[in-house]
Amino acid sequence: MAEDEEDAQRKFLMANGWTEKQLFYLEVGRASFELDYYHRWDADLYAARLAANALAEGDAEGHRFWEAVAAALRPRGIAA
Repeated sequence: MAEDEEDAQRKFLMANGWTEKQLFYLEVGRASFELDYYHRWDADLYAARLAANALAEGDAEGHRFWEAVAAALRPRGIAA
């Protein structure tokens, strides 16, 4: 999806009562789906690597986002 389309969709959802928290989880869900589609069994590890890279670059918000994606992809019953 193009960046302009994402901005338009975000503005539309915000105008219709969506909160920032709901949008965050929508974006986490989308990223989780894409990583699962392309990386399958290693998707959670790939997301964890992206979180570590964001932290190394000093991007706290990116780190938080990729940690949430990694948690969404982590198989249930397996500790972090």
